[in-house]
Amino acid sequence: YLYRREGSEMWIEKYLYLHFVKDPILRSFYDLYINEKVGDEAGESKSPSYLEISNFISSCKFSSIENGKVLRDKLVGIYLTDFQLGSQIHNNCIALHQLGLPIIKLDLLYRGVCDLENIIKITNQISEEQQDDFFEIITSRPYGKKFLYGINRRAFIYGLL
Repeated sequence: YLYRREGSEMWIEKYLYLHFVKDPILRSFYDLYINEKVGDEAGESKSPSYLEISNFISSCKFSSIENGKVLRDKLVGIYLTDFQLGSQIHNNCIALHQLGLPIIKLDLLYRGVCDLENIIKITNQISEEQQDDFFEIITSRPYGKKFLYGINRRAFIYGLL
């Protein structure tokens, strides 16, 4: 994988939720969310999971929480930094779309980044008149690692296709 354009910097933080584990500012927003959801008796929260962070972001109303702009700007900053290093748009695509960045890669299923359940979640986020066309386009290319053979599979595995 070092032959890819991202080189050794590829996938520094593969998932957004790992930022919530390491960053004290993001963690403080998450801890406030958990305390409101579970109650103050929760005490010190455990390390957040991908699902918990996804639920937090999807339920977050940036304009209505205290310092919500700081949280939103920090999340957008993480994505912009990741875009400079490689194609983080493939990872965290549901959270990225939820944040209001209107970009959806059409090879999410092909690259194996999303499964059908994730594609349905993204489909539900777009307008109804676009849902059928989007679903047809995004499912037209099956997962490359399973459906490519020979040299094409090798090229896919090493990021050349």
